[in-house]
Amino acid sequence: MHPATHNSKSAWKGLPLGLLAAWMGCGGDAHGRNRRRARQDAQVARLCTMPQVGPVTACAFASAVDDPTRFSGPHQVEAYLGLVPSERSSGENQRKGPITKAGNERVRWLLVQVALSLLWGKNPQTAHLREWAERIAARRGKKTAVVALARRLAGILFAMMRDGTEYQPPKPAELEAAA
Repeated sequence: MHPATHNSKSAWKGLPLGLLAAWMGCGGDAHGRNRRRARQDAQVARLCTMPQVGPVTACAFASAVDDPTRFSGPHQVEAYLGLVPSERSSGENQRKGPITKAGNERVRWLLVQVALSLLWGKNPQTAHLREWAERIAARRGKKTAVVALARRLAGILFAMMRDGTEYQPPKPAELEAAA
């Protein structure tokens, strides 16, 4: 739906037009613009070094996080994107519920899609993430594992933005120490 053809002005009020146009494909080739931005913007190009993260996901994540210094750590970004479980606690009873779904719905959806593609793919660079998610799936179910992997991806992408580094899979010695 193009803003010029929509009857209600209130539906578009307060939305950044550049972001809206890029996400909805208004006014040209949105994917082409994302590919160009991925080549031109060093931060987006770094995010694209993560396997299965393309220019659309990288641009959306970079624009949602914006300035990584405003977050104290990856857990705050995960909560900002609504990828953490809700909590219903009373006294000593602590009950975890479904994810909060706060924050940017599109970025959360894109991270879940990347998580699904990492689970289906057989990239050796992401084998440790796939194995981790498969262990969670055995205990809690596949859907929970996919969201947990999306949450972990958000933390990895945030660390890449914060530190200004490209994706580097852990070395086998690091994996053995973590196990």
